[in-house]
This record gives sequence, C-alpha cells and structure tokens, in this order.
Amino acid sequence: MINENLAENYKLQGVYIELTSKCNLRCLHCYNESGSLRGMLGIAEFNNILDSLQEGEDTAVTLSGGEPLLHPSIWTFIEELDKKNFGKKLMITNATLITPQIAKQLKNHQISIQISLNGSCAETHDKLCGKGNFERTIRGINNLLQEEIQERILIRCMVSAFNLNDIEKMIDMLVQKGIRQIDLATLTLLGRGKENKAEMYLSPQQKKKFLKDINSNEHLKSLIESGLKISFPDEFTGVCPLILNEIDGGKIPLTPRIDSYGHVYLCQLFSGENYSIGNVYDNILTKICESDRLSHLVWFMRYGMKYMHECEKCVWQSACGKGCLALALSNGSIQETDGECELRREQLTEDFLQCQ
Repeated sequence: MINENLAENYKLQGVYIELTSKCNLRCLHCYNESGSLRGMLGIAEFNNILDSLQEGEDTAVTLSGGEPLLHPSIWTFIEELDKKNFGKKLMITNATLITPQIAKQLKNHQISIQISLNGSCAETHDKLCGKGNFERTIRGINNLLQEEIQERILIRCMVSAFNLNDIEKMIDMLVQKGIRQIDLATLTLLGRGKENKAEMYLSPQQKKKFLKDINSNEHLKSLIESGLKISFPDEFTGVCPLILNEIDGGKIPLTPRIDSYGHVYLCQLFSGENYSIGNVYDNILTKICESDRLSHLVWFMRYGMKYMHECEKCVWQSACGKGCLALALSNGSIQETDGECELRREQLTEDFLQCQ
C-alpha cells in the first residue's frame, strides 16, 4: 500500500553534516557549489542532530562544508562531538587552512581527516581547485603529518579528464610522505560538476579503461601489499539500497545529508529542497526520519523507476537495478537515468556471457 509508512525499515546509522556552505575555494567539481552560498548551521541544530544518534561503534558522523574550518563555532562543534561515544568521527577539508596550531588541535580531538587532493603537482590540482591551492593543501597535509597522525588521514582524489594520467604519480608522492589511505572517486554530475561536465567528465569508455588499468597496475598492487589502502571507484551501480524493504534481513542503514540550512536529505547525492524530508530547525532528526515525507519520497522512487524512458527498449531492463536514483532526479526527473547505463549494460553482458 502506498500509504504505508516505511520508517521502521530504516536505522539511523550516522550523518553527513554540512556545517557551512562558505568556502575559500571554488573547485570546478564541487557537488554543492560551495562558496556560492552562505548557509551556516547553528549549535542548537547541531546538538539536535547528535542527540538523535545512538552512541556506539557503528555510528558515523562526518563534518563537511563548504570548508568546515570556516565556521566560527567549529571547535565548539568538535567539543560537543567529543562528548559522544561514536565509532567514526571524520572532518572533510581542503586542508588549505590547517596551520601547525590547527593540526595540533585536530590531533588532540581524535578526529579523522579527509583531505581533497587532485594531482601530484600544482599544474594538475590547481586546474580543478584554483591557482596556488596545491601548495596550500600540501602545506596543510605536512602540518598534520608533523603531528604523527598518519593513520587518521585519508586523501580523496576526484579522477577527471584533468588528472587521469597523473594518478599514479600522486599516489607515489603521497606514499613517500607517509600517507596510508587514498580514496579514488569519479566525478558526480551535481552542482559545479554538472556545469563543467564538458571539460572534466570521463566517458563510460574512459572510466572503464581507467578502472581496468588501475586494478591491473602491478606497481599499485605492490603498494597495497605493503600496507597502502586504496579505495577504487565502483565499476557497476546496482539498485539503490534506500528503496529496498530490508538488507540481509536487517534494517536499511540511513546516513542522511544535512545541509548548512538544516535541510535533511536521504543521502549525500540528493539536492533540491523539494527532495528534502525535513529540516532540523523545525523538528528533531529522529522524528524527521520517521516522517511521512521519507515514506512518500521512497514510494515515489520505487514507482518512478519503473517508468524510466531509457529502459523501455533495453534488453536488460528486468535485470538492471537502475543505479543511483538521486542522480536520476538531478538529471531532470525520476524518468531519467543516472547516466551510467552503458557501464551497466556492459557489466550485465559480461556477467551473462560468463554464466554460459
């Protein structure tokens, strides 16, 4: 029944909090156009979010932006976070503002740091993030490394047409510095990433070749064997877990995105107030996640994905999970796709042939 409230299917597992949309950079690939907006979350709303989470090792809290270090209450937020027994605490930053003093503070607060770096040199990184920012980011990384917290530093690189041939050099440079965790991702077509698609986006063929090359790279395999952790982009997107009834007999973990204006979204890839399920300025996060608005959005996606235009003549329509529905919505409507159909078709074909 479409009137059924689906809240009992979900478990609030963590949150992705955009403390502010202010940013000192204007990266071409930014999914939420940070720097163009001026939203800033309040301390009462922040505590509303934290108090809604169950303490324990499985709960994850991510502080993001914009640039979170630009929020005037950032250290108050982190002190409040310290009071909670959450298993995973992460800050996402461009590192350009990390001075030796800030590095010491971050070390003392026992928070992990994810840093955006998109090349081995200024020529590559600054194409995406602006002139002079490679040096500023590297300086921030070095300040953190001086505090000997390598195990809490994760470098995230957005693989694009700008840096496709620089990834291995960047990894080598980071390993020499002592970095042990690197996350490689591909461009998400949201915000400025969508606006700059023509310049940066990898075609399905380029993405597939990159994934094949990097997964078979013997040098990278040796680095991984020596202890380097590298997360590679997913080669295939299946069904959105948010529209399922359950996962492996249990509740579906929910890690909502809360933007700097307090709007709550089902995940990080949703945007647009019409797809918000509530606002932490108006209600408690737990109540928002139990609301009819959540149920209505999930039902909308469940039914809408059955009528995607691209799927009507596709031989794989009954086997395909339809990919990311948040990206489909960002492409215009639930009847569009997430843009990864070609990759899915190739993967489904390969899987079929292997079974013959």
